[in-house]
Amino acid sequence: MIVGRNIYDNQPQDGTVIAKATVDEVNEFRELHTEHIAILRLSDIQLKLDPESIQTCLSQFKEHELKIMDFWSRVHLRLRVPYTWDLCIDIVTGDIFVKNENWPYYDSIEPES
Repeated sequence: MIVGRNIYDNQPQDGTVIAKATVDEVNEFRELHTEHIAILRLSDIQLKLDPESIQTCLSQFKEHELKIMDFWSRVHLRLRVPYTWDLCIDIVTGDIFVKNENWPYYDSIEPES
């Protein structure tokens, strides 16, 4: 065990392309991302659900989150990068890039007064 190693020490700057996704990864990401957006849109609608429907929705949401974690675990393992690095796949180009929202321009933005 290496003591004192920090997984963020060698993290690339946000937006850095670190690899290409396989065709299967792009297709799976597209499907998972579509489900994610659909869930977000559903959550914007204020529906009143009975307790049984809530449990059904919760089970489906948990299943979706497990699929996302499984997908990203496989991608991180293939690339041999820490799971804490937030990655994204461009579904058009297949680029896998770092996306931790540590954008360089945030440092130069002054708060509104």
